[in-house]
Amino acid sequence: MVYYNRMYIHESLLTLFAMLACAAVLRLTEHPSKRIAIASGLCIGLMFATKETFAISILAWLPAVGLCYWRQRANDARHLCPNLRLYLLPSGLLIITSALSAAYFYSDGFRSMQGIIDAVRTYFVYETTAGHEKGMGYYLELLVWPKQEFGIWWSEALIALLAVIAVAFAVVKRVPNPAVLFLAVATVCHFIIYSCIGYKTPWLMMVPWAHACLLAGYVFSYFPNLKTRSRFLLTLLLLTGLAYQTKQSIHASGRLANDSRNPYAYVPTSKDAAKVERWLHELRALPDAPTLTPIGVIGQEYWPLPWYLRSFETIGYWPTPIQAVTGLPIIFAMPAQEQACDNLLAATHTKLPRGLRANVAVTLYLRNDIWQHWMRTDTQ
Repeated sequence: MVYYNRMYIHESLLTLFAMLACAAVLRLTEHPSKRIAIASGLCIGLMFATKETFAISILAWLPAVGLCYWRQRANDARHLCPNLRLYLLPSGLLIITSALSAAYFYSDGFRSMQGIIDAVRTYFVYETTAGHEKGMGYYLELLVWPKQEFGIWWSEALIALLAVIAVAFAVVKRVPNPAVLFLAVATVCHFIIYSCIGYKTPWLMMVPWAHACLLAGYVFSYFPNLKTRSRFLLTLLLLTGLAYQTKQSIHASGRLANDSRNPYAYVPTSKDAAKVERWLHELRALPDAPTLTPIGVIGQEYWPLPWYLRSFETIGYWPTPIQAVTGLPIIFAMPAQEQACDNLLAATHTKLPRGLRANVAVTLYLRNDIWQHWMRTDTQ
């Protein structure tokens, strides 16, 4: 959670909105009301607008909501059968609010209605990038199973252990805690769905693991009812877990942020990418410097170039080079298009090889007049 929140990815925002929606939906299950329904719908709509995988969370929450509803009615002697009428209006408001809020963002404030159609259409034409297929147990191995890399042990098993203890307390103590039931079912359902999908990347676990972290925290809601020995053991486990996770987070987000020894550094970004961004800003700040835009990017799988080029106004993306790019000040070419760009730009641009991701290069072509201006300024 700490490692992936240090970078710009959609899953960080998705996790934020999912946790807000999770709390609102659970509250709606216990106390149906129009206000909570609208809040739930807004959060779910923002999830939809953030990433299409929000649908997996909806599928995971449905059985959790159903079990919480059944549990609540089973414990309420005043209701011999579930009173579904109380939920009809809130459910309708939730669906309408979700649809409107998602539609607003997909259509750029209802100015481009085609965006709404594309948002729905994506579920019928959705394709994943090849090369990320992994086995069923990938996520459990990544998060729970201890791994040693150059003397450092990586695991988040303590969070999983606390989550299991929270569920065990709920079962043994027979304490009706709907939050524990909701989080436990939602966490398990998330893991099952994601594990059954062949396409797997570590950051897809951010939403399910946030559920697990909350569930682990609920173990301490039983703290006042425990014996002294159990309190001591639980406190010791908490302190050990906090110390271990803090140390691991420092390693992951610090000097090992882009190191292959870090299991969370999935195809880590090269340090060259950040250096290129700084150098481009230095070029732009030179006295009498030619404009650096528009910038061209040639090829596929160029992430995270869009992030490092975000401060430049005009950027064009082409799968293959075209004659029109020969006048552009700066061009980035992915390895598959390097030879074609060499043939097209040899007379007009200076070739500067750089790194983009682990074992993935990118070639920067700088127009000759800008390169000469930089060299003159650099030697003065």
